[in-house]
Amino acid sequence: MAVDPWEIVADLQATVAKQAKLIDQLMVQVAELKAKAGMNPRNSSNPPSSEGYSKPSPKSRRVRSGRKPGKQPGDPGKHLGRRDTPDRMVTHEPEVCSGCGDSLDGSAPLVGESSRQVFDIPPVKLSCVEHVARRRRCSCGTDTSAGFPPWVSAPTCYGPAMRAHVCYLVTHQHIPIARVAEHLKETYGTTISPGTIVAMVNEGSNMLAEFLADTTAKLGGSPVVCADETGLRVAGSLHWVHSASTGWFTLYHLDTKRGVEAMGNAGILDLLTGVLVHDGWTPYRHYTELEHQLCNAHHLRELQAATETGVQPWAADMAGLLTNTWKAVLAAICLLYTSDAADDLLCVDLGGRRIIKKKKRP
Repeated sequence: MAVDPWEIVADLQATVAKQAKLIDQLMVQVAELKAKAGMNPRNSSNPPSSEGYSKPSPKSRRVRSGRKPGKQPGDPGKHLGRRDTPDRMVTHEPEVCSGCGDSLDGSAPLVGESSRQVFDIPPVKLSCVEHVARRRRCSCGTDTSAGFPPWVSAPTCYGPAMRAHVCYLVTHQHIPIARVAEHLKETYGTTISPGTIVAMVNEGSNMLAEFLADTTAKLGGSPVVCADETGLRVAGSLHWVHSASTGWFTLYHLDTKRGVEAMGNAGILDLLTGVLVHDGWTPYRHYTELEHQLCNAHHLRELQAATETGVQPWAADMAGLLTNTWKAVLAAICLLYTSDAADDLLCVDLGGRRIIKKKKRP
């Protein structure tokens, strides 16, 4: 039976069409895989820790100003200033004449002097204040004792300054508890157990209830609030730190979850009525009554990723447009103020609005 050549050609054409379609699909998958493999903290939302030891040298988006590095002409500069009234003065007298070698005692005429000031940390040691509560007997025969201040809670205890210092080291400087104990022993000569340090931190946390309520109210009433979340290991398991912030206030909430439930537990986003700035993560869209603004820092990362593909030349231009627009807005605001140097201006973010004010001179 003869084979129709046209049927063979039709079959081959159908096969080629299927192969072309498959090639297109594979090319898309390859491009997606290459893009995913090339993701880093500069072109995606990946955390900086994801790069491990392969982290390249940082690259800045700053544009050269044309000025030479270092202090600019006319700039007063920054230095360690002198005090008009020092805490202590030490006088150094010459012992012998540098010319003839004769002794110079206090009777030699004083013809001049120069001075230098040294700023240093004084010797540190714990001070001990003994509180004595006296009892007085009234004419009626009743004995009445004076009360101790609230922070004098035991026969021997640490005062509020030491407790605040411990909380500062642990919660702000993020120094491990064991190292805080080591620091206190080596610096102040006092041995404080890790358990006591934990108790001090918990005590400080309990004292922040009024502050947290006030901060929550101020954030909830702000016209613009930035929100974000990031992973954190707590006792070996993954937790999430949720943040809500303006230029003046930042509130953190630790939760075992990342989504809408945890956002509700944080107690901020439900209070908002204005603009919520975020990275575009889907759960933020749950708050449909708010206006949403995507973070331009993430826009620049995504544009950087598109630029690195080599097939999206518009992405670099768009990144430049966003950056230049931001600079133009700042420059326009600067025109409202008189300044002889850019360093005299102080940028402050008030509820999402960038305000530039004159710095106060010391």
